[in-house]
Amino acid sequence: MSEANAQLKERVRAFWQEHPCGTKFADASPGSRRFYELVEEHRYQKEWHIPAAADFSKAHGKKVLEIGCGLGTDGAQFALAGADYTGIDLTDAAVDLARRRFDLFNLPGAFRTADAENLDFPDESFDVVWAQESVAHPPHQGKQAFLREAYRVLRPGGRLMVEDAFRYRRPYPDEDEAFLHTFLSGWAIADIPTNEEFVTWTEEVGFHDLEQSDITANILPSMRYLYRMGLLLYPSEVPLRMLRIRSACQHANARSSLLQWRAYKKGLWYVQTLIARK
Repeated sequence: MSEANAQLKERVRAFWQEHPCGTKFADASPGSRRFYELVEEHRYQKEWHIPAAADFSKAHGKKVLEIGCGLGTDGAQFALAGADYTGIDLTDAAVDLARRRFDLFNLPGAFRTADAENLDFPDESFDVVWAQESVAHPPHQGKQAFLREAYRVLRPGGRLMVEDAFRYRRPYPDEDEAFLHTFLSGWAIADIPTNEEFVTWTEEVGFHDLEQSDITANILPSMRYLYRMGLLLYPSEVPLRMLRIRSACQHANARSSLLQWRAYKKGLWYVQTLIARK
């Protein structure tokens, strides 16, 4: 791994360690039963398509690996459906909160802090690999490494299911490229691929029977929610950052809540699902 890639991975780790995905959507003590209930309620109200995209209802008896388990929200649905579930995350903070959720709700499952580019599982260990908004973060070499690892740990006939952000083309005019990367950097994302790039990488490692669907319309409620939160809270971010009450990571995250919507309105990114078979 190059020094630049290693530095970026540490940025990603620090970003999610500081505020595990979804914690800002619950006005309750982190780790409490009410906290997890609020996180789940927000997730499936704002992104109602996820249960179908992740195919929870058909997970019974399958070995499922989730890349970027976050708070264990999707993991809980897999477990309730009867899957043999394993969740990994790059940060200890997420893994600790996900384990806490499973303990509180008496759910079966396993968690570990791990890097999706270098999985510590034997070949052909899983029936399903699910990655929701986690593949975007590493540089393109990291995305390709993840695809190789996903292929390796899947059993023959197993399914890779990805939901993430994509760009329409490469390159954009200089001004648009700069705007897109300002938005992405606030969420510790190196760059996002075009559909053609990601499909090529997926097929190169051996996946086939690819199915893709643009689901941007489904996540607009979540995008609008983040934007409105940004409009409300960002004016206070600047003085708080100047006073060092808010960290640089927190400040960039808040700014990107505004920029993600503006980048979308400029036609710079969209979200799609990709399903492929080994």
